[in-house]
Amino acid sequence: MAVDFKSLFWPLSLNKIRRGKINNTFGMVRKTATGQMRPHQGWDFEARIGTPFFAIAAGKVEFVVQRGDYGLQLCHSFSYAGQTLYAFYAHLSQVYVKTGDVIASNQLLGVTGDTGNAKSQALQDQHLHFEIRETAHPRLGLQDRIDPIQAFGFCPLNIGVAG
Repeated sequence: MAVDFKSLFWPLSLNKIRRGKINNTFGMVRKTATGQMRPHQGWDFEARIGTPFFAIAAGKVEFVVQRGDYGLQLCHSFSYAGQTLYAFYAHLSQVYVKTGDVIASNQLLGVTGDTGNAKSQALQDQHLHFEIRETAHPRLGLQDRIDPIQAFGFCPLNIGVAG
């Protein structure tokens, strides 16, 4: 997919992959208990509970829901090159917008938390799970998702990037 992402904002004021580990990035980067590779569908950014998060682009809030491994989650649509894409944020503690709201680029959307499978994680593991999707409700695995490196040009694995 050739999409020009130059005008996107980063989701946090400081964006760094959790613990600087590749298994907190996109792709077949995690292992099951038996050692088989399994997917991680987005990036986990270091974020203590209560860290503000922002819209990466102008668009519309598609849903805000509390459910499953992602806990409190928000998904918003945005348009690029005539295509609708979706930014997804998970493990939130508070959301300041609601389904159907029109949002501006870099608008404050809420604060991070430890909901879903991020509950009670150690301080150094608290994070914002972030994805870019081709549909608001993707299939399992990596299907219907875009590696965020395509959007931001590089992965902030060892250094933080200001939003």
